[in-house]
Amino acid sequence: MQQYGNARIKLNVDDSFSLKDSSFDFLYPWLDTQDYVLFSQTSLHRTDDRNQTNIGLGIRHFTPDNAMLGANVFYDYDLSRSHSRAGFGVEYWRDYFRLGVNTYFGLSDWKNSRDIDDYLERPANGWDFSAEGWLPAYPQLGA
Repeated sequence: MQQYGNARIKLNVDDSFSLKDSSFDFLYPWLDTQDYVLFSQTSLHRTDDRNQTNIGLGIRHFTPDNAMLGANVFYDYDLSRSHSRAGFGVEYWRDYFRLGVNTYFGLSDWKNSRDIDDYLERPANGWDFSAEGWLPAYPQLGA
């Protein structure tokens, strides 16, 4: 990881200059050793005509046998609708294998939707699971 962190800026300008699908992401390593990385990540993005931001902390531990164990906690906020949620996750990586699990909890209450009349909305609770793998002899093939 870079000494001063990593920034990624994506600007998409459409005909009406709405910055649709634009984003700014910043990852900063607070502690970066051979065995551990403690980092923060912030982002601001515009998706589906909504401005959203999030901030999170994560830690990754690198073992002597080339595995990585990680955990993270995030806070997401929808600037356009004043909704918020918390997220927690864990991850495990090996040379040719990655696993990740995240869970999400809506923190804001039901609110009137700005998009649909007589409709209430709130952040959904949920989870996601990801798995990736490669064949060591053919790293270009993966699932």
